[in-house]
Amino acid sequence: MKDIIKKTGINYGLILGFILSLITLYAFAVDSTVLNNWWLVLLVPFFSAIVLGLLAIGTVKKEMNGFITFKEGFTTYFVMIALGLLITTVVSILIYNVVAPEFKEVVIEQQIVKTTEMMESYNIPYEQIDETVEKMREDDSLSVSKQMLSYVVGLAIYSIFGLLLALILKRNNPELE
Repeated sequence: MKDIIKKTGINYGLILGFILSLITLYAFAVDSTVLNNWWLVLLVPFFSAIVLGLLAIGTVKKEMNGFITFKEGFTTYFVMIALGLLITTVVSILIYNVVAPEFKEVVIEQQIVKTTEMMESYNIPYEQIDETVEKMREDDSLSVSKQMLSYVVGLAIYSIFGLLLALILKRNNPELE
């Protein structure tokens, strides 16, 4: 792998990991209710990954005189997303399972309240709401194993977008063909 690809992927991965970790760190230090805002929890990571992916691939393309193959573009993006998601996963695991396990309980309770409110707004029968709440209490969604599963699933999902970005931004050098 070319050094510029690895270096750029790592640099942008560190930036992505920092941005994504800020959400969890802010929730832990200031306001745990931010984790109930779907736009913050879903859209900020998504747009951060897309924008930083574009910047990372564009940086490599610029360094390679305006040419980048599909493989080089995707490799840059994959290194970035793998490192960024790993950083935020490790930060989450540490906060929820090592530093402040009681914070995990607070977050789960807030998720239960938010889910109950949403289900009530759709007039879902209370028996079904009670079943859902019981499952949420039994299922430790912030455990180490669930966090690692989320990392793998996130890596797979974000890789699809990486494939698309690499395809869109690729430009083969005609001299090498």
